[in-house]
Amino acid sequence: MNATTKRLIANTLYTVCDGTSRNGTAQPSIEVRMPRGTHYRVLAAVLHRVAADVELATATNERWVVETHALLGTQGWVSLELAKGTPDERERALDTLRTVAVARRTDR
Repeated sequence: MNATTKRLIANTLYTVCDGTSRNGTAQPSIEVRMPRGTHYRVLAAVLHRVAADVELATATNERWVVETHALLGTQGWVSLELAKGTPDERERALDTLRTVAVARRTDR
């Protein structure tokens, strides 16, 4: 990894969002915004890293699915498709995402 890529990753913003899917169910996510000039492959790699962190931070009894979504440019999401969509599951998912986002912000 070259110095420019390291700088882009160090300046990435991570925001936890309590969103809703197209079909109206809860879909918590981490929004990832990278600086202008970031190549799509760098964005994709960062999204995969965040998704891996979320998978590793998830308790083994949770049944949600971790997904990545990249837009052309510098923005993407790591979202959770919840198994039941209950308020308790949503809160557990948001807590997991907050833990990962804080760790990503401080791991530079």
